[in-house]
Amino acid sequence: MKRALGISNRVKTELIQQQQKWYVKPKTTQKNLNRRFIGEPFIQSHSFCSKNDFPTEITKLFTEKDSSTRYRFDEEPNFIFDVSKLRDKLLENAYDLVKIEGILDSSYLFPGHGSSAFIELLNQLKSRPQLALQVFSWRFKKNHEGWAMETEEYAKGIVISGRVKDVDLAVELFMEAASAGRRTASTYNALMSAYLYNGLDWKCRKLFIEMKKEVVPTIVTYNILTSLYG
Repeated sequence: MKRALGISNRVKTELIQQQQKWYVKPKTTQKNLNRRFIGEPFIQSHSFCSKNDFPTEITKLFTEKDSSTRYRFDEEPNFIFDVSKLRDKLLENAYDLVKIEGILDSSYLFPGHGSSAFIELLNQLKSRPQLALQVFSWRFKKNHEGWAMETEEYAKGIVISGRVKDVDLAVELFMEAASAGRRTASTYNALMSAYLYNGLDWKCRKLFIEMKKEVVPTIVTYNILTSLYG
């Protein structure tokens, strides 16, 4: 228990550091306001590898849907549309952490739709990894308030951490998932992708060796290895 609490505290510290690092309030000029919401995100240039560094078509291979997550897209046709509206509100307030948390707290989507709404929201914020990380930070807090996180949510957080080049946070989330009994092929794949995204090929290979001792690799795993050795 003490070890699990220690991991959780380290994750919280890493998330806070990410907030302090990236969310410095920009000057409120019209040029900056336009840059926030039109074209390339203001913070995006700091958080991505270039197209030459990392093939964009590979990123979609890095996570897989957890069969334990119950999606309701077919039952509720407005579900994805409602998530899109929530995404737009978050984009409009991308530099205000208090408003971000307030928007998420007031949304009817949480926690009534379980993890499906949250996962869909992260999917829709894929092009804005720093904002996605703030959304994940909010979700991580809820995890310790009684709304337990699913395996795929941990996997998404690990991948996002890799995309903002915070490998330490990705590792801490991987360990947190393990302490919560959520270490699966999905979380292994997510951490392998984070290593690969950040050029840590040797760690990716080492993790794969460890993975084979614990779980059965999936097609996603071998797609990552194809990218590693291809």
